[in-house]
Amino acid sequence: MITSKRLLLVLPVVALLLGSCAETSSSPSSPTTSAAVSETPSPELTPVDPADIPEGLFDEKPLDGKYQGLFLKVEDFDNYLDSPAGWRTDAEEELGEEPLEFVEQSCDFPVGHAPWRGREQHAWNASQFGPVMVQQIRHTGKKEADVLIEQIRPHIESCQAKGKVDSSMYEGTSYTYELVDSTSVPGSVMWKRTSHFENPEDGYDTNVTYVGMMSKKDCLILFLWGMTPITQEFATPEILLDAMKTVSEK
Repeated sequence: MITSKRLLLVLPVVALLLGSCAETSSSPSSPTTSAAVSETPSPELTPVDPADIPEGLFDEKPLDGKYQGLFLKVEDFDNYLDSPAGWRTDAEEELGEEPLEFVEQSCDFPVGHAPWRGREQHAWNASQFGPVMVQQIRHTGKKEADVLIEQIRPHIESCQAKGKVDSSMYEGTSYTYELVDSTSVPGSVMWKRTSHFENPEDGYDTNVTYVGMMSKKDCLILFLWGMTPITQEFATPEILLDAMKTVSEK
């Protein structure tokens, strides 16, 4: 049995998730104001203010057993054990009881307003100091997942064209975005988000996170990869792409 360890980087990870050009939470328990969308999305799935979502629309129950097989396993990372990052054989991590919110990772489009009927996440730490990979599965329905992925791609391109985007929550912090080719993974979108810090406290003026989204069965599957400045050079997009391919074949 794999022994889970408390992830020491929870607070930086959560801070990363909360920072963007306009932050929006997908949790009805912490309503914020949604950012205006630069283009009119498909009427099939329109972003809404979480404050307007009826209570109970998001079900936080664990995923049914039939979806557990979509989670990555530690052995799926065996091909990276010789990498400079050094995947541990006990790489599975514990992120705490509350699921992380994938909020505004796309700069101006809320990720996560497709209602879910169950949500669960797992995480892996490549070494003592990261990089970290988070996989979160939401039972949304296939149509809802497909529509959200299709809508978000042009918004990532819009974010990329803006150059540096100042954070509305963290002074001296800005973000740049870059769409990553994930056509090798059916029904997916992937992008790179780089955080830029004017006055870094730890000596690192950037932090890199790759974000992936894919549709599988009737679930929306979300990935975060990187998130640790000290090992950001080892958080290459190929590792996340390979992980997404592995899940797509499950």
